[in-house]
Amino acid sequence: MTGFFSGVFSSFFIGSLADRYGRKAACLGFCIAYSISCLTVLFNDIIILFLGRALAGIGAKLLYSIFFKSGWSMSITVGGSRTKNCG
Repeated sequence: MTGFFSGVFSSFFIGSLADRYGRKAACLGFCIAYSISCLTVLFNDIIILFLGRALAGIGAKLLYSIFFKSGWSMSITVGGSRTKNCG
């Protein structure tokens, strides 16, 4: 539940951050957030485990908004309208 809630709350600002800093920085942010969330599994502290799940939710939101959405929007557009619709 923690991962889902953090994904919901981070969805308000993830898109604008990706637009401001670019897809490459957002992809690196996904890698960092998800790597740290995977490392938190090694701890026995409940607070650290919750923070890890929250980071996993933010990472999942980054993964969806950067990789999947941009690929999906490219697949539904045709020809010359790709650059107009996708920047």
